[in-house]
Amino acid sequence: MTRQAAPADRMSFFPFTRGLIHARDRRLSRLAPGPEGPARLLAEADTSVWAMVHTITLPELRELARVRPRPPARGAELRVVLHPVGLARCPMASSVVPALRRGPAAQPLAVVDGRLVVLRDPVGDAWWVTSDPELVARGAQTLETVWSAADPVLAPGEPPPFTERMVRVALLLLRGATDRQVARELRVSERTVSAEVRELTRRLGATSRAHAIARISGV
Repeated sequence: MTRQAAPADRMSFFPFTRGLIHARDRRLSRLAPGPEGPARLLAEADTSVWAMVHTITLPELRELARVRPRPPARGAELRVVLHPVGLARCPMASSVVPALRRGPAAQPLAVVDGRLVVLRDPVGDAWWVTSDPELVARGAQTLETVWSAADPVLAPGEPPPFTERMVRVALLLLRGATDRQVARELRVSERTVSAEVRELTRRLGATSRAHAIARISGV
């Protein structure tokens, strides 16, 4: 196996790793098809997840944010950079990840616990993982570059635009739940759910419930 030269430019990490993938470099292993493989690795993080994505759905972002609700002593730091296009398609993103930044997130990349790099091949759309120290270090450098160039979506001290319950309501609406089903799931009254949906619709700048669902889903 011929070992390719390392990139001098941090942002050349993607064409470099794409070359490794196509050369079947043993430092990279293919994960199971679909988002389940990457989601499992991210959810099992102990110390930190740094990630950047071009576009993401609300359920996917919520799954990524699972690394956050842990006891303070074991809390995992979560840094996420979302491309402006992705933020427009996921308007509730900063309510799921308040520390979210908007920036030049070219393609999906994550560094887990400073020991794993997870990335997606833009050609084959497959997910890959590596624990090679050199590749992990370069992946982290790339993310640090993107993070530094990105801007916080929320100003310091600014509250998220949607409440936690609104996010939960939105996720249930995406599954096609009725107000009664949402009320049962959240253990609140249907009147409360109706009020939450109206406020959610207003904050999304939507004209109707169907329009709000379309905005939540990224259509």
